[in-house]
Amino acid sequence: MTDATTAGPNLDLGLIVRETVNVIRRNLGPFVLISLLRGGLPDALIEAARTGLPALGDAGWNAIGRILSVFTGIIVQGAVTSVSLADLEGRSMSVFEGARIGLRRFGSLFGVNFLSGLGVLVGLLLLIVPGLLLAARWAVIAPVVLNEGRSGDAALKRSQDLTKGLLWRIVVLLLLLVAAGLILIFGLAFLAGLLGGIVGAFTANILATAAVSTAVGVIISPGTAVLYVQLRRLREGAAPHELAAVFD
Repeated sequence: MTDATTAGPNLDLGLIVRETVNVIRRNLGPFVLISLLRGGLPDALIEAARTGLPALGDAGWNAIGRILSVFTGIIVQGAVTSVSLADLEGRSMSVFEGARIGLRRFGSLFGVNFLSGLGVLVGLLLLIVPGLLLAARWAVIAPVVLNEGRSGDAALKRSQDLTKGLLWRIVVLLLLLVAAGLILIFGLAFLAGLLGGIVGAFTANILATAAVSTAVGVIISPGTAVLYVQLRRLREGAAPHELAAVFD
């Protein structure tokens, strides 16, 4: 982690937070809608299938549900990140077009998420700090995949190059985004609990699951998109039109 202390360009966290808020504000409805669908739709489908085909058993349907959740999660990540990049570039993109891009680049997104997630998990289990630094190093892999068409080791290396010398500042930013996400999760989960007595335990559970997805879709993905754009401007002086490869 030597690049954690290497001098890098000045990264304005306040500017990133403000731009993230602006992107969310301009696209709040579509972001919330697709995130809620990602969080609630898999559970609803699995519950309906479980009733129709009970022979598969709870363990089998739960496994299918987790696989479906991973699949839809990648699509949502691709959709929200693509729409955020388009917004920052001054273009309008529907969330459905963003989902199409996420689906088209599903394999690359899944691969880099798996590799980076595994590395961060190992780092957190060892001493926590290495995990945080790895999370910062690979914070912009999704925008790299979607905007530059890179995959695998090339995407991880590109993210590492963009974040070099700025890891601790990016750790602070990620912690801010996670804190905001947790506040949203607890708020929506509390609301789901209140609704439990009205709409039933199953629907309340779907709402609680959707809360987690919404926090990620509405806050984390736009935040990393804004971070990516700022890093490219700092490192390369990239103008807005030069960030538009996601539309190709």
